[in-house]
Amino acid sequence: EAYRQFTFVKLRPSKTNVFVGEPFALEVRLYFAAAGEIQMPTLGGDGFTLAPFQHQQGQEQVGNSIFRVIVFRTAATAVKAGKLPLGPAQCSFNLHLRTSGGDNVFDLFNRGVRAQAVTILSDPLEVNVQPLPLDGRPADFRGAVGSFQMSVNAAPLDVAVGDPVTLRIQVSGRGGFDSVPMPSLDHWRDFKTYPPSVKTDVPDPITAVGSKSFEQVVQPQSAELKELPAFSFSFFDPDARGYRTLKQPAFPLKVRAAATSQAPTVVMTTTNTPATAVSTELVHIKPHLGVLVAPGASAWQRPAFWALTGGPLALWLALFVRRRQAELLANNSRLRRRLEVEKLVTTGLAELRRRASSGEGEPFFAALFRLLQEQLGERLDLPASAITEEVIDERLKPLGASETTRASLHELFQVCNAARYAPSREPRELSKLAEQFAALVVELRKLEVAE
Repeated sequence: EAYRQFTFVKLRPSKTNVFVGEPFALEVRLYFAAAGEIQMPTLGGDGFTLAPFQHQQGQEQVGNSIFRVIVFRTAATAVKAGKLPLGPAQCSFNLHLRTSGGDNVFDLFNRGVRAQAVTILSDPLEVNVQPLPLDGRPADFRGAVGSFQMSVNAAPLDVAVGDPVTLRIQVSGRGGFDSVPMPSLDHWRDFKTYPPSVKTDVPDPITAVGSKSFEQVVQPQSAELKELPAFSFSFFDPDARGYRTLKQPAFPLKVRAAATSQAPTVVMTTTNTPATAVSTELVHIKPHLGVLVAPGASAWQRPAFWALTGGPLALWLALFVRRRQAELLANNSRLRRRLEVEKLVTTGLAELRRRASSGEGEPFFAALFRLLQEQLGERLDLPASAITEEVIDERLKPLGASETTRASLHELFQVCNAARYAPSREPRELSKLAEQFAALVVELRKLEVAE
């Protein structure tokens, strides 16, 4: 068709040779003369996760012609190795055409302009995704890919046995922060640990520059401890094409024995006063009983007795159960993640229903896609960023997920992908999708997975 020489789309990656888990910038550039109702592009290619698109407009000269250009930017991350196809990028919009007069179909200053819906495709690309090497892989490597620095502080460092010490770790730099784990403290002996709090701050996902902070509370259990032991964080640096390990030296620590209460000292005194002899004579029998009074209730029959005696016991039991739960969570990362995801999904469902009722299409689908990744990642013990539509058949089917469940998941992934470019704002449709996801969560939690 004649208009195709006046509008086209290009797909431009920042690089075509990457490692698994390495984010790279990707541009979809749409060139046109006159158009309207331009939708977000769709991008073919399994094996990649994409950040939300950002876009800006401008002009560019191509040959002797001046084109309007919309540049859609995102960051792509490969989740598997191999020569993977990426694209084509597909753009849909209304092209403005003249219906009569003149030879230039883009002359919008004449009357008789009509809008024609068109869809154009870019050329596809091939990205060579290399696996992370096995040679030189540190024992503590847990999947982080990028270029990072680490800063650490701990306080207080003068404590009694059982007192909390807060360890703050910040990993900053450029890379895939979803795959950055808390450095392992498994080798710390005689310390009680609790689940860390985590905060990720990546202002611009396309540049992948940001930080991830961990706050870990530990309690020394012995007065013999002299330090917070050294630990390390290892990652793969794709620019250096090798592994790097950041080491944190030990912090000197002073641990005092826990304070204990001392029994009171009994002081015996003597006097020169002779002891009074105890009378051994019989007491006369009373001739009259006196006034009779009904005996009161025994102490154990009074509510106050049980409140005073049972209250501390109930408090001790509650604290004991809470402590056992904290120990269980600290020693079982799968259980800890399951509880965190259950809480996240509960609040996320409330957000979905709220956005559905108000017709907020774009944030609704962004939240839905994130919840899908988190719930499936927890069930399959995979990072949320590694979850794509492929895992539905590759990983869920062997776990016994029904065909209905898998088909419903496929539908939600496809709707989310399409919504990046043309999100629905119909409250009824959004509410239906929210309830479909809620039903899927129930089915997914029935799957038997190893804890």
